[in-house]
Amino acid sequence: LGFMGTSIIFSFILQPYYGTEAVETVTEVSKTYRGWLFTMAFLAIGLESNFGTLAKYVQGGKPIWLYISGQSLNLILTLIVAIFAFGGLFFELN
Repeated sequence: LGFMGTSIIFSFILQPYYGTEAVETVTEVSKTYRGWLFTMAFLAIGLESNFGTLAKYVQGGKPIWLYISGQSLNLILTLIVAIFAFGGLFFELN
C-alpha cells in the first residue's frame, strides 16, 4: 500500500505540480535511502521466517520440485514475452 501510495503521489500530484525535473532531483537524492529501506524490509522478512516450521513442508522434496518447475516455466514465459516486446515484433525500435 505504501508503494502504491507513493507512486500515485509522485505520478499524479508532484510531477504535474513541480515538473519532471524537480521530481527526478528528489528521486536521485533519495536513492541511497530507498536502497537502505529496501534492504531493511527484506531483512525484516528474513528475520520473521521460521525455517524450522518451513522444513516440515519440504520433506519428500515435492515442494522444491514444484517451485523449480514453476520458476522454470516463469523464466521461459518471461523470455518469450521479452523477445516479443523488445525484439521489434510489435513495434519499431529506434
